[in-house]
Amino acid sequence: MTEELITFDTAKLAKEEQYPIYNNLAKTGFYNIRTGTYIHFGRTGQQTAIHLCAAPTQSLLQRWLREKHKIYITVIPRKPHSDFRGEVMFQLISLYKDKIDGDVSSFIKPSEPLYNLYEEALEKGLQIALKLIK
Repeated sequence: MTEELITFDTAKLAKEEQYPIYNNLAKTGFYNIRTGTYIHFGRTGQQTAIHLCAAPTQSLLQRWLREKHKIYITVIPRKPHSDFRGEVMFQLISLYKDKIDGDVSSFIKPSEPLYNLYEEALEKGLQIALKLIK
């Protein structure tokens, strides 16, 4: 079992929102922003930070969103409505930001689609959360 890296599309959004390229927590690797290829940490060669975006695990990006931007993502298992024979699917149930005054604003309701994997639902939540940072 391994930790899932964020996708290239999510990494580009994270770079736009100032996710630190050399975050001490994220020494997993990078994506080349021009080609989308993954580069393992320590093998960046002549490439500069301008041409790279961090490729942390989903859990590290989720932690950064929670600690730096107070954005929380919740994914839960759901049984599908169809005759899927009991296979569990996952739903991005909520994405909310804890405001300074203590109010909680919910950005996503449980009406989002069901995903085959927990990681797919989480990736969607990470992308939405990154687009909310301003």
